[in-house]
Formats: sequence, C-alpha cells, structure tokens
Amino acid sequence: MKPELLGPLPEPFELLVSVLGAAFLSVLGVYIEYLAVVTVQGSGEATFGYWAVVPGLVRLGFAYLLTVDRVLPTLAGSRKQVAGRDRRHYGFGMLPRLSRLPFSAVSNHGGRSTDPTPPTVV
Repeated sequence: MKPELLGPLPEPFELLVSVLGAAFLSVLGVYIEYLAVVTVQGSGEATFGYWAVVPGLVRLGFAYLLTVDRVLPTLAGSRKQVAGRDRRHYGFGMLPRLSRLPFSAVSNHGGRSTDPTPPTVV
C-alpha cells in the first residue's frame, strides 16, 4: 500500500476513537449515577449508593475533559481546513454577508448607525 494513501488516516481515526471513548464514558457515568440513585431509593443501601456517585462523576468528568481537550480542538482544526478551501463547493458561497445587506441590524461601526437622522416612530 502506498504511504500517500495512509497519510490522512491517523487524524480521523484519532477523532473517531476520542468520540467513541467520550460517548462510552458518558453512558457509563450516567448508568452508574442511575445505579446509585436506584440503590439509595430502592434498596435503602445508602453507603453503596453514595459511594457509587463518585465513580459516576469521575467518568462523566473524564468524558467532559476528553471532549474538550481532544474532540473539540480537532473539529475546530478540521473546520479551519474546510474554511480554507473553496467555500462555494460546500454551498456557503451563495449566502450573503449580513453586514452587506442594506436592512441588516449588523453594522461594522460597533452598533452605531452612520445615519444622523433618528428613526421615526409610527
């Protein structure tokens, strides 16, 4: 196999593994939290139920950190790469910029209108 074909594979594979890992940790954390609540309410074993809260929160925390540290920066980098390409290819070239529309509330002057006449109230 040619090395040129394998060049772009590691980044999407890493993204896939990170997304699947974060999803798995999230589902596992939610399940452990559910188990903790059911244990405290149903069987009355408060010690085990309250103990189970900690591992559930740890897994949810790791899922959050994995998402913030790995997944979101990778997606932001991919978005910048796509933005560097021809925008018309992805269908964004036809959209007008809001600041160029004559009736737009968005202005390039920090929110100040350049028209000296005040708006009329009907």
